[in-house]
Amino acid sequence: MANGMLTESYLDTGNRRNFVSDGNVVTIGAKAKNWAEHAAVPLGTARHVVEPIWRVLAARATQVAGHISAPAKPDITHSHGLHLVTPAGTVIRPLRAMGRNISFMLPAGVESVRLVSRSARPCDVEGPFVDKRRVLGVLLGRVTVLSAGTAADITAHLAQEDGANGWQDMPQPTTRWTDGNALLPLGTTTARGPALLTVEVLQAGPYLATPVAFTLPVAANG
Repeated sequence: MANGMLTESYLDTGNRRNFVSDGNVVTIGAKAKNWAEHAAVPLGTARHVVEPIWRVLAARATQVAGHISAPAKPDITHSHGLHLVTPAGTVIRPLRAMGRNISFMLPAGVESVRLVSRSARPCDVEGPFVDKRRVLGVLLGRVTVLSAGTAADITAHLAQEDGANGWQDMPQPTTRWTDGNALLPLGTTTARGPALLTVEVLQAGPYLATPVAFTLPVAANG
């Protein structure tokens, strides 16, 4: 209760252990709750719900004495800058790009490469009213390796755990986002000699032209 109105400042959804306390506080275990069943009111994060409210508050803030001016709108780019980095640190630039498909020439014996590109959080690029706070690089579709006249589909990255080795969301069972630096296992596809790696980029950007560093601290002093 705050000023006669029911409010909710914190709902323990299982992240209580992430909080830091400077005092001698004893934590008593409790069953984690969720927003769908235990929130005082429904949690609305959809852009069409949040953005109008945010814009009203932002406009109102400009009328407050001593307010801090909003930063200038950042420059945006749609250029992903995708390239490969081998385990030895060699940078491989695209050999060619045709529509969504980008091809790279791989040296013989390379068992994995890192897919490196620009990356950004949609909430940083579009606005804090966008509830997409993961770092996204490029969204990949089909990945193939052509070696000695034989083409092989690469799918090992689809089995990676969420967030592991630079792999993020899977909008579809055969598509996956990188975080801008993802490890792509190739197996033995280049064992017989150089090979051609082709990746299908389904979506990329927008990105901040000047990347920003960010952290997500969780701390509470008690």
